[in-house]
Amino acid sequence: MNDVPVTAGPVARAYAWTVVTLRWPILLGWIAAAVYVAVVVPAPAQAPDSLVALVPPHSAALRADALALHRFRVPLSSETAIVQRDPRGLSTTAVAGIYAHALRTDRRTLRSHAGLIALPVVNAAGVVPGSRETGTTAITYLATPAAMSTAERQTLVDRYQAAARDGGPSPRVTGIYPAELHEGSLVDDALPVIELATAALAALLVGLRFRSPGAPLLTLAAVGTAYTLVQQAIAQFAQKAGLDQPSLLRPLLVALVLGIVTDYVVFYLSSARTKMLGGESR
Repeated sequence: MNDVPVTAGPVARAYAWTVVTLRWPILLGWIAAAVYVAVVVPAPAQAPDSLVALVPPHSAALRADALALHRFRVPLSSETAIVQRDPRGLSTTAVAGIYAHALRTDRRTLRSHAGLIALPVVNAAGVVPGSRETGTTAITYLATPAAMSTAERQTLVDRYQAAARDGGPSPRVTGIYPAELHEGSLVDDALPVIELATAALAALLVGLRFRSPGAPLLTLAAVGTAYTLVQQAIAQFAQKAGLDQPSLLRPLLVALVLGIVTDYVVFYLSSARTKMLGGESR
């Protein structure tokens, strides 16, 4: 079966003829589209660095969370916590200060109907199941309204942490939300270096493979055009679908776009070189 020639159908021949005939207008069109998106169209807004933003708003998990919040008036889960620990044991004054600070915060939130909800728990005997120590650690669980922005939430958490310094040992922030913010900052700092290094490596490999300066330049141009347009396309589709595009997904986007586009550039260049060596015209 490998010796049977493959003949393109009429649709494939018509498509090939159209692309070859209109190759220069198509090329100029892609360049114009990339320039327009990069210069004129606003950059895609980055959602908060939370993978929860990818969950559709009509999902069963979010409905259950909303139902629990409606029935119990307070959240059943917390994404942020303040940890204060003294291995020698928390003093009575420190424990009283921790509870007093949380009580003041909760009262202020109840009066204004906006802000933090603080729930401190100390590993006193019998309070925390499985705890190997007694009276050494206080964990204050913090919750904020779901509609609160990332900047407002971070401001409230920082303010609570700063005030908690007067109520006991040095407070440390932990939880899913601070971890995602830290991870997002690491991604933002490292992403430009990763993009440049990956693009340079791909261009170097393509240049060595074809021994031509034009091949890596073509690869970089194709990758840059595709990445610019794909960013906008994903942002538009996500907006239509009611989803956010967290910045944590940008490394995945860079890897996919660069890998796919580079592969296809190599495929097309290899095919073209093979055909030209066989006697076909450009």
